[in-house]
Amino acid sequence: MMPSSPKPSADLRARILEAARQEPAPDRARVTQTTRALVVLAIVSALTVFFAMGGFRLGGRPLGYVVTTGIGWGIVAAFATHLAFSRRKSMLGPTRQALVAAALLIAPILLAWAALWTVSWPEVTVFDSTWSNYLSCFTLTSVFGILPLIALTIARRGSDPVHPRSTGAALGAAMGAWAGTLIDLHCRCASIPHIAFSHVLPTIMLAVLGALVGPRILGL
Repeated sequence: MMPSSPKPSADLRARILEAARQEPAPDRARVTQTTRALVVLAIVSALTVFFAMGGFRLGGRPLGYVVTTGIGWGIVAAFATHLAFSRRKSMLGPTRQALVAAALLIAPILLAWAALWTVSWPEVTVFDSTWSNYLSCFTLTSVFGILPLIALTIARRGSDPVHPRSTGAALGAAMGAWAGTLIDLHCRCASIPHIAFSHVLPTIMLAVLGALVGPRILGL
């Protein structure tokens, strides 16, 4: 039988506790400034890519359709972002169930909202593209989402020891929703298959990515 490890002396424990007490805690103002800087960087990065690729383009789509779908997607993205960052009355933030629900439901809600308005503007379904355009649009949407996801995950590092995977998934889905909103303002194609693959599928991909990196970064 292996001998038990000797317990540290009272003097040693006292010195360790004193050293920990004297270790300066992160300055809250500095942390807030860093978080804001990363948020600004995320927004600027995504918008830089957006405008570099041509910014807003109406194409043959009715303005009412583009505005309606864009506003709806923006509201979903804002709600999801608030949920992923919220602390409310509890320091632990939203429940795991709420975060998982957001991560799973955002993509179907975005697609359903876009499909709903084809009833009022059925002509938009003819605005389709080739599969090379599908892939390039999917890539662009992913870039729009992954840049802010990286920045905001770093901004929230070590902030969720309870359910980092669920928070990461919700944050990824939220950034995917923002990315979908931007690409919807840029892309001239409005067929349901194109929107599902190129505008919505990256939201699912980013949610999965957020779930994978969440425990490594958010749960530190």
